[in-house]
Amino acid sequence: MNPTATATIRSLRNQLGRRVVIAAHYYVRPQIKQHGDLIGDSLELARLAAEDRTAESLVFCGVQFMAETAALVAGPGRNVYPARSDAGCPLADCATGDQAQEAFALLGPRADEFSPICYVNSSSEIKAFCGSRGGATCTSSSAATVFSKYRQRGQGIFFLPDQHLGANTARTLGIREEDTAIYDPVNRRFIGPAEPDDAEIILWKGECPVHQEFSPSDVVLARSEGRAQVAVHPECSPAVCRLADLVGSTAAMVRAVEESPPDLAWAVGTEAHLVHYLADMYPERTIASLGRDRWCEDMRSITETDLAEALDHAARGHTDRAVHIDPSVGHDARKALERMLSIVSGEAMPG
Repeated sequence: MNPTATATIRSLRNQLGRRVVIAAHYYVRPQIKQHGDLIGDSLELARLAAEDRTAESLVFCGVQFMAETAALVAGPGRNVYPARSDAGCPLADCATGDQAQEAFALLGPRADEFSPICYVNSSSEIKAFCGSRGGATCTSSSAATVFSKYRQRGQGIFFLPDQHLGANTARTLGIREEDTAIYDPVNRRFIGPAEPDDAEIILWKGECPVHQEFSPSDVVLARSEGRAQVAVHPECSPAVCRLADLVGSTAAMVRAVEESPPDLAWAVGTEAHLVHYLADMYPERTIASLGRDRWCEDMRSITETDLAEALDHAARGHTDRAVHIDPSVGHDARKALERMLSIVSGEAMPG
């Protein structure tokens, strides 16, 4: 706790009133979440903030791609201020637009047979790449629905940037591992098990450094200690997900814990700030990290001082601190987001 920063935040909140919304991701420190008007996962926060039409500005306490997504959803005329502009995401950063273009070029004549689908945990540039080629974004909870829609249209899936989420989703849809190819952007080549010409799905070789740390031995240890339920995020490896009782998005894990009997214990395989948040919210339940606490250091780096500075920029109207997305990139990135939302809602998918 930083008393000076806390006092500054409260003063600026009183000054700005409903003209600003503070959105705090589950993964930030509790000192930050205490100031949040909204607490949730990235896309949920972006959508809820955009629905509040009284707010002129949004201060997003999360990593950069989340603030960018919020700016895309909020649309023009509303400023989105990241609490810390240098808080990045190694997963989102492992795929660039140029790399994606090169990967599709290597597919040759088969490129048009694959639709690029990207996780929302990606840059605006990658979202725009997908949008420009008729593809869509997806969340961890909507990935199977989005994949299925494109497969019904006879399209192969080129999924980026999270290899594990792609593999876990493919498995739920019955796509065999031997029908999967992996693209390695570092070595600029496709690696097995399937050749691109024979693959139903191609996965980008990228992963979340937090979730990839969980191992099958963590699950075995939790079982030996008598914890009744193991819940993991689908960004964990397939080997871990196959052993878990629940594989679900951040929101799905929160909901499962909330709705479970109080005497049911949980070992949760995701970023530790969420695990601690659940333990504080439901003290009558036994909730602990799977194995040991794993932290997202970029989320962890956001402080009350950062939040106070972002609010000050919003109060002064200093738009140089706000998220700026090139209009052409924003246009195509919104297409990808809109296609996902249409698929999930069951509406006709826009072009």
